Amino acid sequence: INAEYMGIGRLLQVGFGIAGGELITHNLEKTGKVNVMIPGTTVQAVFGFCDIRGFTEITEMLGKEVMPFVNEIASHVHDAAINSGGFPNKNIGDAWLLVWRLNTWDPDELSSLTPSILCEIIKSMEGIAVNEHLQASIKQYNLPAISLGWGLHIGWAIEGAIGSQCKVDPSYLSPHVNLSARLESATKQYGVPLLMSGDFAQHLPETLPCRRLDRIMPKGVKDPVDIYTLCNGTRAAFSTMIGGADIYGYAHSLRQPSSISSDHKSEERAGMYKWDVEVRMEPHEVAFEEGCQLYLNGEWAEARTILERCQSSSDPPPKVLLDYMSRTNYIAPLNWPGYRKLDEK
Repeated sequence: INAEYMGIGRLLQVGFGIAGGELITHNLEKTGKVNVMIPGTTVQAVFGFCDIRGFTEITEMLGKEVMPFVNEIASHVHDAAINSGGFPNKNIGDAWLLVWRLNTWDPDELSSLTPSILCEIIKSMEGIAVNEHLQASIKQYNLPAISLGWGLHIGWAIEGAIGSQCKVDPSYLSPHVNLSARLESATKQYGVPLLMSGDFAQHLPETLPCRRLDRIMPKGVKDPVDIYTLCNGTRAAFSTMIGGADIYGYAHSLRQPSSISSDHKSEERAGMYKWDVEVRMEPHEVAFEEGCQLYLNGEWAEARTILERCQSSSDPPPKVLLDYMSRTNYIAPLNWPGYRKLDEK
């Protein structure tokens, strides 16, 4: 009987997730049954949203085989969260919501957590790229290369059970959760695989630089948001650490995480990664930073000159800003607020 109870417990944890199991247990302790009408709990967390690009085409080409294909990708995405002290919360067909709860708003914990999240995301991307089952499906069905988009943000949310007596989903409600999804969607527009909010990026170590690409006002968001992506040197250093060889010429030492238990306590997670590599931005990235600041200041003629010098086919962000400024002949509107609105969700 005990074994059966344990099996049921494991099944519930798989169905509801780590946070969901705790929520349902707490719910049952209070009322003796699942009651979706009790208040939620305010939590602080990092929220990650990940999506498979071009999924409609993939589904049409794979048919019933799309299920194992997606789940193979999900195993890498879920591992990225679990290995860095977080957990997967929602599976939404071709997308996933991942959560890293914070017990305290401790700068030391955040400066350790943020690079660990990025490292595991890079690791998952590289794992997907060499996954034998996925590559076999791509070859067999003549699929496009697998491409994922990631959005990362940090803030508060209400954690609770959402639904009715018929169906319950433990999850998180917050504009901060929505913003992580908006950032993922914007990766397509900026031609990068990952976007971070300024609130997330500010907690990265100073020796781990990232590129500010723009300041935007996504649909449904009240305040403008600075958006960042990884610079080439940072991606290379992470990739080198994962591969175990210093093929990019960066000296580094990034200690692998220890085993993380399901309660994800900050004291267990703190110090799991120690970033002591100093990464320098490439010249074209430094030039883009200057051009981006001029663009934000409304000095569009000067911004154009610099951004045209540093654009290339392998680096889409300069062209994104140039295309936007070209709509008004590279002259900032008189009421230019220092950010652009994104109307797409």
